Amino acid sequence: CRRDTAFQHLMNVTAEDALLCWANDLISDRRAGKPAVGLLGSGQALFVDAPVDQCKKVDVDAEMANFSQFQIVSEQLARLADAGVPIVYLTGDVHWGRVTSGVDTKTGRTALYEVISSPSRLIRVPFLDTAKEAANTVKGVFGDKDPWPRHSDPEKVPKRFGEDRRFALHKEFGCRGDHVAIVSFASAGTGLEFQVTYYNIHWDKTISKSKPTEIFKLTAF
Repeated sequence: CRRDTAFQHLMNVTAEDALLCWANDLISDRRAGKPAVGLLGSGQALFVDAPVDQCKKVDVDAEMANFSQFQIVSEQLARLADAGVPIVYLTGDVHWGRVTSGVDTKTGRTALYEVISSPSRLIRVPFLDTAKEAANTVKGVFGDKDPWPRHSDPEKVPKRFGEDRRFALHKEFGCRGDHVAIVSFASAGTGLEFQVTYYNIHWDKTISKSKPTEIFKLTAF
């Protein structure tokens, strides 16, 4: 990540070359008849709506899609979909966990998954978080308390992503609260299967127990 204040550059030349090499290697293997599944990681989510207001981009946070160079990322994901190479994208940054699938509307096949794990420990906001916890204590007098009064639910998934809105998105799983996630891969024929297991970090064992997703298939097409 090497972002500038003009919202042009997202990464340096070395990172851009590595991204292109990664995509080219996967496509080359696929054309040679070899199993090919891509794994890509970055600091920000793909399946989010990028802010359009200049103040929000500068004072709050800009998303990757706010930068001109993000076009290169979109192009490589489209190339991989054209070649029939499924991709898993790993990220965090937001304040919730989520697994989302992306169906390639050109083929009708699931070509892209995004796995989000965030946060492992939410930073406290002075005064605001204290007020949320106080309100939750009062709530507990009249009913069940919220185990995560400072945390938000996973955001709504945008309907489409990518060049020409190519990928139709669907939320597969959501997780709220402090947590860590383990992504497990296993061979499945000429492809892979993967599953994400979320573990809440909480003193209450009924809350911190594991929450596995379903098993997702990664098959070249």
